[in-house]
Amino acid sequence: MKRAVSLLVLLALVVAAAGVVSAQETRHVLENFNRVHGFTTENKAIISYNYDPAYVKEGDVSLKVVKEAGDQRSMVRFRNYHSNFISDLTAYNRLSFWVYFEDVSLLREDAAIGVSFWLTSGNKINFMYKVDILQDGWNYVVVDMADPQKYFMRKDVDLIEFQVRTADGETEMVYYYDDISLYWED
Repeated sequence: MKRAVSLLVLLALVVAAAGVVSAQETRHVLENFNRVHGFTTENKAIISYNYDPAYVKEGDVSLKVVKEAGDQRSMVRFRNYHSNFISDLTAYNRLSFWVYFEDVSLLREDAAIGVSFWLTSGNKINFMYKVDILQDGWNYVVVDMADPQKYFMRKDVDLIEFQVRTADGETEMVYYYDDISLYWED
């Protein structure tokens, strides 16, 4: 009897470990910023590599964004010609990334950061986040692509847009992105 229970416990551990491995295998790193090719900007944003380790969350490099005065919004767009871009996101229900802000008080309170999924049809699905979820320094942001309030098929994505909004259009700031990933979470 003890041997049967031991075997069942061992089997349960093996099955659980297999589940962990398969969950890890479904994580797909879209970008860890070893290159900037495949990114464009809109609305007063300038992008470049950052090698200063104080502004890198994972690895050796992050994406530096300089938001200039003249618009409340600054956008970085992850384009379909990037080598890691995936148009069919149905295997994933989460998108995550790290973003660094020196001073979140400069951000717009009701819509500080947003992620938009532009579809090949020309429609887009927006996920907006208030400043109260952010802090000075590194912030881990998770987009629930399966949110029933924002449901979309996730099959024909044409680009993914990351948007930061400041409290006013004249605010200039620098912020950083790192480790953009897709994964499935039960």
